[in-house]
Amino acid sequence: MKIYINWCWVLLFSSFLCIMVLGSMYAQTQLVAADTLEDEQSNDQDDMCIWIHPDPTMSTVISSDKGAKKIFVYDLQGNTVQTVSVPGKPGNIDVRYNFSLSGQKVDFISYCDRDNNEMVIYTIDRTTRLISLAGAFPALGDVYGIALYQSHIDSSHYVIVSSEGGDGELRQWKLVDNGNGTIGGIHERSWINGPGGLTEGVVADDETGKLYAAVEDGGIYKYDAEPTEADPAEEFILPVGIDGLTADVEGIAIYYAAGGAGYLVASSQGNSTFKVYDRQPPHNLITTFTIQSASSTDGIDITNVNLGGEYLKGMFVAHNGGSRLLGCDIGDIGIAVDTEYWNPRTPGASSDVLNTSHTVVPGWNMVGLPVEMENQHYQSVYPNSSVNTFFSYDGTYVMADSFKVGTGYWLSFSAGETVPMSGAPMYIDTLDLIAGWNMISGISEDVALLDVSDPGGIIDPGTLFGFSNTYVPEDTIEAGKGYWINSTAAGQIILQGGGTKGVLIDKREAGIPPLPEISTLQDVEGLLQMHVTDASGIGQTLYYDTNKDGRISELSGKLPPISPAGTFDVRFAGDRLIAAEDDITIYLQTTAYPVTIRLVGARDDEWKSISISGMIGQQEAARFDWRSDGEKQIPEIIITDSRIKTLHLSKISAAIPEQFQVAQNYPNPFNPTTTIKYDLPATGDVSVGIYNSIGQKVRTLFTGKQDSGYYELTWDATNDRGLKVVSGIYFYEVAFDRKQFVKKMILLK
Repeated sequence: MKIYINWCWVLLFSSFLCIMVLGSMYAQTQLVAADTLEDEQSNDQDDMCIWIHPDPTMSTVISSDKGAKKIFVYDLQGNTVQTVSVPGKPGNIDVRYNFSLSGQKVDFISYCDRDNNEMVIYTIDRTTRLISLAGAFPALGDVYGIALYQSHIDSSHYVIVSSEGGDGELRQWKLVDNGNGTIGGIHERSWINGPGGLTEGVVADDETGKLYAAVEDGGIYKYDAEPTEADPAEEFILPVGIDGLTADVEGIAIYYAAGGAGYLVASSQGNSTFKVYDRQPPHNLITTFTIQSASSTDGIDITNVNLGGEYLKGMFVAHNGGSRLLGCDIGDIGIAVDTEYWNPRTPGASSDVLNTSHTVVPGWNMVGLPVEMENQHYQSVYPNSSVNTFFSYDGTYVMADSFKVGTGYWLSFSAGETVPMSGAPMYIDTLDLIAGWNMISGISEDVALLDVSDPGGIIDPGTLFGFSNTYVPEDTIEAGKGYWINSTAAGQIILQGGGTKGVLIDKREAGIPPLPEISTLQDVEGLLQMHVTDASGIGQTLYYDTNKDGRISELSGKLPPISPAGTFDVRFAGDRLIAAEDDITIYLQTTAYPVTIRLVGARDDEWKSISISGMIGQQEAARFDWRSDGEKQIPEIIITDSRIKTLHLSKISAAIPEQFQVAQNYPNPFNPTTTIKYDLPATGDVSVGIYNSIGQKVRTLFTGKQDSGYYELTWDATNDRGLKVVSGIYFYEVAFDRKQFVKKMILLK
């Protein structure tokens, strides 16, 4: 029996089976766009980025249109918010947050100008949502694709650009504040993507520090985004031809999720599909989808943030191959979503709002911002604060109006209170320091000073100070408070809390040296302690090295700039807590007299060798007597004259005085007693008398022979008969060796 085979039917059936198998292998979902973003002037919007507003429902999509030579800003309903004409053809575009510009955290976009071969940067106004030009710099050659990257190690911002020439060159710059309100770039490195080839799709993963770059006809390569290696090692992760990835491979985007999960999304232009891969190695294909009416797929962007409205599960936006952008809800793709984990405005933090509070006391406080708030004007944050008492510091005190994250401020209150605050949490922040003293604030968690990352080693050890009626050395930066810290050079430090949900910095692995374990005063044992206290009980301790044993050079003892008028402050000249000079000035600031100075831990030979004079302007107003405070037998002096703001400390030598001199009595005016001091360079006859205003002697305080040395006498406003004299002007005369001094004093009753 002969069997005849119809080979045409066999071939047809085989083709059908092949189609069925391939169809099952590459099953895909088709999305219908929730919104179309198109302006009447748009021509070829082939790339875009999603900017997350502090209120996510107010977010925008910002597109670059190389055909129209314009940048378009759209709201989430597809309405045009702004149209900006640009001089060259804008290529790919990206967005990042919290760049430190002129001391303020700003959001910004960057695109490559393909006509002028420049990197162009615009800042974004968080209130109006409008963009403004903030700088441009040469790209060292032709440009094509672009990615922005914020370091997961030190929060620095970088831009990576690819070459349009087809050689696959990638170039990386660190973005910097030019100091004139603009952003510039410092070239870090250049290298070739894979084997070379035209590269447009580039994206950086801020959480893991990885960079993905697609050779259009080859596939996607992965690198370390940190510019630590001039020619970074490559990893070829997604070749063209596998799992339906078809040349040209164009846009790439990152979807963040908790625990390192999430997705890497790629635009497969050759078959007008979008590929969703596992963000974690080995980057397996999760799904494939298309968008209705989208072909020749190009630029894409994605966010997991709940934007409200049509985008409750996040947003995916893509170029439709023409003049339009298509916005889709990620939930329609059919993948697992995580809208709570990653908000690019606060990397590693939940997009949830943090409710917190901060307590202030009456008078001056040093404050900072513990959360990012929509309205950061100081009287919005602290409604009961005193008007026009909000000051920052940039080498001098400057009146401000709004909080900036990471900056510390002075602010005064008429009464104490606990103030509730609500806003986006901050679990990591990079602070830009100037050389010298800086007013800083922390993040949403307390950070120990020893846990602060200081890559450049610029923190001056032992110079972190808080304020509690007077300056207090600290070892922890608490949320909501302001602090002083001294920096040996301009640079950056990084604050990171344990609540960070992103990748925590390992200082040793990142090559960041730990801060030395050092307090403000390393070792004050053996130094004379001068406890200075005003009438309100507020005080500070100064330290004086009477022995000059050399240890003072090892101590810090530096003090920040003086606190605002009305607060208590006392310091040695040179803004120090510690001194050793034989003659040195002490500056005193208080409104509460009398002021008491006590010498603690002083031996007899130490306190007797120290003389303190009160100064009014440049004139010596008084020399103070050390007296016992009674029970504890601690030497002390008491300053009652509120005009005395400056003290002069001198070390009295045991040697004979060089000349005969007489000090002004103190106090003066006085009631009921005053002290007269004089120095004798040799033994001789001495007389001290008191005279009234018409020259009549009313009292002889001393007459006789005295040895060389330092002397003081007290007059109790009585005459030689022991009777009280009337108030008025009197004169005292001290005569020695045919010389005499006559000085005026006033008795008040």
